[in-house]
Amino acid sequence: MKKITICLPNEYYLKYLDYGAFNILKKKYKINFLINKDRLDKNKSSKRYINKKILTKQNYQEYSLSKKDSRKYLGIVFLGLARYQERSNAFRWKMRRTFPSLIDYFKIKYTGYFLKYKKKPIFSFYIKMIIEYFNKPFLRWLKINFLSNRVIFFLYKKFIIDKYNSNDQLFNQLKKIKPDLIIYPSHCYEPETYKIVEMAEKINSKTLFLIDNWDNLSTKTVLFKKPNAITVWGDQTKEHAMKIHEIPEKNIFKIGNPKFDSYFSLRKKKLESNFKFS
Repeated sequence: MKKITICLPNEYYLKYLDYGAFNILKKKYKINFLINKDRLDKNKSSKRYINKKILTKQNYQEYSLSKKDSRKYLGIVFLGLARYQERSNAFRWKMRRTFPSLIDYFKIKYTGYFLKYKKKPIFSFYIKMIIEYFNKPFLRWLKINFLSNRVIFFLYKKFIIDKYNSNDQLFNQLKKIKPDLIIYPSHCYEPETYKIVEMAEKINSKTLFLIDNWDNLSTKTVLFKKPNAITVWGDQTKEHAMKIHEIPEKNIFKIGNPKFDSYFSLRKKKLESNFKFS
């Protein structure tokens, strides 16, 4: 029986288990789950707390990513967004918010100034913003623009990013399991997004990305490492996958999203209104 590993990078994706999204697969394949234990909310008083009863009926193992690894790979996510920002208006907007130029920084801060401190002298505000900008935001803006230059980016990716090791808990778990297929639900923003394709290649596993939301392919980053297949909500997201990420059409499949299946099951039912209209 072929083996499928489903990697869930944070507690958000445990709802897929609630919706029974993988029940059909369980009848035909040997299924196990890999859960990022650092992203599970363990505070029982929190509204986001995930009761582990959800997991008790599943064959699952946990893994952890170091904070250093997480920061490193999130940096790759932002670098992809910066390098290919011409492919999406949302990329350009996010760049201006996350790595603002001096003018953009003024615009962002001036909105807050106008709302909260409009009675204070404007001159002192500008002096403070200039000092504040060159203290940190400017260096971040300079670094991301330098590394995203076409030539610098090619060299940086080839000699630094592509040389990153994958000898962490997630990779060790995958080496033990040796699945035929790795299924990875994603917002294209988690650190695992870049690592998991590289890991799969090293153990000769195929990869399938389940894109969780309609805008994830147009607002987060460009995938440096392409999975073998990708699933999307519909035609718009399919177009994003092809034009922004250059994924071949034959590798893209429209399947909707299990989060919304319950809405379709209620379409023919007459529901009682919660409101009393006169």
